[in-house]
Amino acid sequence: VLDPHKSTLVIVLINVFLSCFIMYLLLRVLKFDLRISTILSLVYGFAPFLSYRINGHYTYTPLYLFPLTFLLIYKFILAKKKKEKSFLASVLGFTLAFTIMSNFQYFISVVFSILFYLVYLTFKKRRPLVLFLKRNFGYLLLSATVFSILLIPWLVQVINLIKQNEIVK
Repeated sequence: VLDPHKSTLVIVLINVFLSCFIMYLLLRVLKFDLRISTILSLVYGFAPFLSYRINGHYTYTPLYLFPLTFLLIYKFILAKKKKEKSFLASVLGFTLAFTIMSNFQYFISVVFSILFYLVYLTFKKRRPLVLFLKRNFGYLLLSATVFSILLIPWLVQVINLIKQNEIVK
């Protein structure tokens, strides 16, 4: 059995590996060159932001959640089959729920980046955006449902803490 320090080290190393690997996958899906993808994924995974805080702020280590979210969105946009779209929408809902539970700051960053992109599309490509939203409304609703269901236990605890005045004001 691992002691807490070794367990934390394993979790941190897995998070760093996932950050590099998922960024690499995203870059390859976006058709970046193999060498460029490798270098950029290593730079991303070992970014000064992460490596500087790795000693005491373990909640910053799941940096892989950013490229994972955008990889899922990109694959969803390109998907043609209903099964694939349903799967990707469900995994996106799960990923967003995991993001909010692991690091609220990361969740806010992901939401803002998605909103900014939607605002950009509203001005640049309004008609395709509206058609996309209409065609995929059911899948987006599925993603929101998975997200909401997974957050119920977390929300119950937050509400209990608020009722007991345990949250710092």
